[in-house]
Amino acid sequence: MSILAKKTENKAIKILAKCLSYLDELHNLKMTAEDAFDARQAENNLRRIIKGGGCKGKEIFTMNSFSVTKIDLYVLVLWPDVQDLMAYAWFRTECILYQAFSEQRHFDSAYFVPLQRIIQMEIT
Repeated sequence: MSILAKKTENKAIKILAKCLSYLDELHNLKMTAEDAFDARQAENNLRRIIKGGGCKGKEIFTMNSFSVTKIDLYVLVLWPDVQDLMAYAWFRTECILYQAFSEQRHFDSAYFVPLQRIIQMEIT
């Protein structure tokens, strides 16, 4: 376990950065939607620590007793709207194909898109 401090030391940042390379290898492997989502959240958390930006209070949301940031949130984008997003370089690595389970409603070619990317697109 780590020692709590006011600032994360560079050695810890370097170790966390090495972990990201392993997470990148998951993109070509088969995973359940739940596991892919959890892996993406872990990746986002590591990137946030490495950037050193932390989170401001207004960026943290509480949903069903879980604290999340806008980096952790995804939006389900349906076809044909998602087609416009597929042209971006980040689409294949950051978006997750929606897969229905049992009694869930099925949507063809729908993807979970990071909310942060949607916000960035609306600003530009």
